[in-house]
Amino acid sequence: MKSNKEKIYDFIQMHDTAEKEGGVSTTYIAQALSLQRTNVSSLLNALVEEGRIHKSNGRPVLYSIAGVSRGDEEECFCKMTGWQGSLQHPIQLAKAAVLYPGRSLNILIVGEKGTGKKEFAHLIYEYCLVKQIFSAESPFLQMNCRDYQGSAKDAREKLMGERQSGMLKDAESGILYMDNVQYLDGGLLREIASYSGKPGRKGLLIASCTPDAQPAQEEFQSEFPIVITMPRITERPIEERMEMIQTLFSTEASRVGRELVVKEELMRCLLLYECPENFQQLKRDIKIGCANAYVRELANDRRITLYVSDFEPTIRQGMSRFGQMREEIERLIPENSTFTFDGSRMRVSETETKNIYKELRQKAKQLESEGIEDEDIKMLLSTEVERAFGKYQQKLIHEVRSRKELELIVDEELIDMVERFLAKVENARNKKIDDAVFFGLCLHMKNVVNGTKTTESMDRLEISEVVTKYKQEYMLSLAFAEEIQEVYGRQLTIDEVILITMFLCYEPPKQTDKGQMVILYAFYGKDIAASIVRTITEITGFNHIFSFEVSHRQSETQIYESLKKCILEIEQKQGVFIVYDSDLVSKVAEEISAETGIMIRLFPAPVTTMGIELARKAMISSNLDAVYRDVMKSVGDFATSHEKYLITLCTTGKGGAEELKTYIERYGHMEDVQIIPLSMSDPKALQEVFRDLMRRGTILCVVGTFDPKLYSIPFCSITEVFTTPKERLPELLRKTESKDYEVDHQEVFHYLAGQFSHVEIKKVESSVEAFLQEVDQKLKHMTQDAQMGLLVHTACCIERLASGETSPENPKRKAILHQYHKEFQQLLRMLRPMEKAFHIIFSDDEVANMLMIIYQI
Repeated sequence: MKSNKEKIYDFIQMHDTAEKEGGVSTTYIAQALSLQRTNVSSLLNALVEEGRIHKSNGRPVLYSIAGVSRGDEEECFCKMTGWQGSLQHPIQLAKAAVLYPGRSLNILIVGEKGTGKKEFAHLIYEYCLVKQIFSAESPFLQMNCRDYQGSAKDAREKLMGERQSGMLKDAESGILYMDNVQYLDGGLLREIASYSGKPGRKGLLIASCTPDAQPAQEEFQSEFPIVITMPRITERPIEERMEMIQTLFSTEASRVGRELVVKEELMRCLLLYECPENFQQLKRDIKIGCANAYVRELANDRRITLYVSDFEPTIRQGMSRFGQMREEIERLIPENSTFTFDGSRMRVSETETKNIYKELRQKAKQLESEGIEDEDIKMLLSTEVERAFGKYQQKLIHEVRSRKELELIVDEELIDMVERFLAKVENARNKKIDDAVFFGLCLHMKNVVNGTKTTESMDRLEISEVVTKYKQEYMLSLAFAEEIQEVYGRQLTIDEVILITMFLCYEPPKQTDKGQMVILYAFYGKDIAASIVRTITEITGFNHIFSFEVSHRQSETQIYESLKKCILEIEQKQGVFIVYDSDLVSKVAEEISAETGIMIRLFPAPVTTMGIELARKAMISSNLDAVYRDVMKSVGDFATSHEKYLITLCTTGKGGAEELKTYIERYGHMEDVQIIPLSMSDPKALQEVFRDLMRRGTILCVVGTFDPKLYSIPFCSITEVFTTPKERLPELLRKTESKDYEVDHQEVFHYLAGQFSHVEIKKVESSVEAFLQEVDQKLKHMTQDAQMGLLVHTACCIERLASGETSPENPKRKAILHQYHKEFQQLLRMLRPMEKAFHIIFSDDEVANMLMIIYQI
């Protein structure tokens, strides 16, 4: 998200034309961007000091882009995706060629098929018109040299004509674009170069070819000195490919005159599949998919939903790369998202999380459509019922961890009813019920008696399956439903009774004794891994090291099954550390970890891969140094695929963590590190996220109010981040040791001025400073970390409430306010001056958040 300073700069840049001659004023910017005038003034002065904008001397004071005169030339190249990214250098070269003093320089565009060479050449022509190199009547002539392959005479006649009346002559006042120039013979290329070199010649020649067929004639190269290389689609940032896909779907939506609906799975496939012919192939494949969907849904006159099956089979192969790029892809295409294109804009919506019964219905329909018999469907669904319910149960029990916390959320009478009911069930089944069932059922029944809809109607197949399999539990649940009706007047549906039955049948994950971590060497080749393990075992005497042989004759599925079997046999409850030499092992190991729940860590050691690569290159090359460089590069690429993460952590919601992320991105120079903002409100969920990130890479450090003390990961306090000089911030974040610095709150408020748009930062600073001083003197003497955390949280809270946003719910609010009742009342009194000053109300959730920071709960 751009800071307010960057938004102001972009706004001035946008208005730095004849439309606003001389610039724009502070008041105009503040009104247009809905920002506080004093904040705008402060940020404008900072931009002037940086030399990015110019400040006029008269009245009113006007601001404009420093030393830049903008016209329409940027509008030419902005039509092409990547004009501010991967195409910046090609555009710069094109402009330099066109504007070269005396006469524009001829251009050779080099690129693979489908990279946009022809489109780029036409944009150069438009740029020439804007810069008045040519008049509006000047031609843009095209010749595809492939049409003249093997026919030099026809090509020469087309270009030269009789008495020099061909295309070269016709393009004297404009541009001649020769596509696929590699198909012209050497003699004709020399003639073109000779013609181009004549004194007084006008016009511009643009030629294009593929990288493997660049003309070798010296005369040609001397007359086409500007060589522009167009990047392949795989060399472009993933964001640019996403933009291409969005543009193509919008275009197709306009053509068919209907909305196009694209699910997350298809978007991810299009983003990841191989495109040997680059953008043109992407364009062609999307056209084919839309055409197939159009025929399929002719009767639907409003919208067309596209599926992966509408596209070429090669599209599906894109998902095989998902594991390697999961973080990037999920950032662009969130899980359960749906993209709707109507021709003018794109809407992204999150698909509602499916009810467990709806999931089962969809599963049954899918199995039926695949020709599976009813009996087999019942068998498969029974597994699905338990799996889906298990996920629902786990979600509920995460909300509380003790009877005391439960009483803050659920009515005590209802808790007693559930307790008596479960005691009856234990007696009837002669089996103890886990506490997780008690907590989960209490929370579920709270929703039921309050009238919250927890289920959708089940079909007969689902009901009969549960009743048949769990008849005793179902009868007990019916009796409990009658008690609920007597006490609360709430008649339960059969669907709700079935869900209670499922609670009784829930088996929590078994707790195991502490075991030992094991090490597994998984290498290609017979006995390679086994030999390494034998050597290590003989030297150390340890018996927790194992080997796994990967065969090149096995399919991916076979490797997956055999590796899973091996891991299940050797795993000793503390995880598996795998040393591997193939990306395939890494991929399947992550899938095995996700399926089995076994924690797996991966370390690449590409010995065999390097040997294979070296053997191949040595066979085709006699240059020792060249082979060395190539092999080292491939090994380097293999080893550097490991991701690096930095976590910004907020005690309550993610708002403060997002601000920390923005600050570190701006000043931390962590371009090779992914910065991920998280909340500490759910410690168990936080551990899950940490484990997931550690499976895919390394967490360098955690930055936050206080140390979560997870997995021995280095911690850096928020105080150190904001008080460390900006030039030393990268050094601080990349090492584990830190030094104390004197806290400078003004530096923090100066940074926040660039983020806030609804409150005046000076007013926030004076109010928050007074509040911090009062808390420190009357409530609790805070550590520097707690003080800095409370400062950032309170300031961001004021901005959020002033913008009209509501405070996120604190799940521990009741427990905290009960334990710190006296402190809660004191804090409310301290907050009243700020409530009056900014016309806001701090909710009980926000006060609870502040107490968590002050007392580091």
